[in-house]
Amino acid sequence: MKKLAVSVLSVMLLIGTSRIAMAESAKPGSFCAKAGVSVRVGAKQLTCVKSGKKLVWAIVQSSTQVTTPSPSMPAKSTSLRVITPVSIPTKPPVPPVGTYILNNYTFPPAKTMVRVALFGAPGPVYDKAVRTMPIALQKLADVTGNSFTILDTTGVPTPFFNDTCNKHFGDIDIVIGDGSNDARGNGAAAHIADGGHGVTSPNTGNSNIASCPGILIGRDAQWSSEDFSSSMKSVGHTIMHELGHAFGLGHPPIDGQVMQTGTVFVNDYSPGDRYGLYLKTQGLR
Repeated sequence: MKKLAVSVLSVMLLIGTSRIAMAESAKPGSFCAKAGVSVRVGAKQLTCVKSGKKLVWAIVQSSTQVTTPSPSMPAKSTSLRVITPVSIPTKPPVPPVGTYILNNYTFPPAKTMVRVALFGAPGPVYDKAVRTMPIALQKLADVTGNSFTILDTTGVPTPFFNDTCNKHFGDIDIVIGDGSNDARGNGAAAHIADGGHGVTSPNTGNSNIASCPGILIGRDAQWSSEDFSSSMKSVGHTIMHELGHAFGLGHPPIDGQVMQTGTVFVNDYSPGDRYGLYLKTQGLR
């Protein structure tokens, strides 16, 4: 009996030591061994999730931050892919004045795992969006420190971008369309019909929090032949631009940033974009 007790105690100590070692080595984006295992590092909980063909640690929301699916939309939340930051970003150097503009709202800073849903009928723009959205989300993850879950929208009706969020599916819904599904009549359809590539409805309600941003990407707009282009606007670039709006950035007056309007010559977030996104995310945590 004494030998059995010693054996049980040894196993318990071994498990405890293993968990401590696991917690010390765990950080967002680093490799892990078994999907579903969770450890707590400081105030954050990390879970081992599958990203592509790899298993990596990702930040998950606490139970107080989990959003209950709305009864107006299906409760389906199957994840197609999880995208995690390579590392937690540090504050970048202050860029020149005019290279970033902060809007008067922000995406919820405490929500570090963001569910993103893409809707639209198959076509050239939608097909490019399917390919480029994960790339755009990875670029955003590396700037903000957020992780993103791409949701399966098979059989889910296209959401309405209303303020109360009761007809939204993800934390951020991206729709490839013409704006006819915008129940608020806020000019999204007119903007797209006038040749606009994309528009974002932050849905702030009566607060300064972008509670359930809706992004509309024009399916009939004139696009470059490239998914990401360094010479003109493209599907991937426009998704990056609209995601910047969802997180609280405006249009800066100085060129050379993803968030500028007009012809754009960059295909990744530039110093002004990065500084503004840091202030809206890591700078508020």
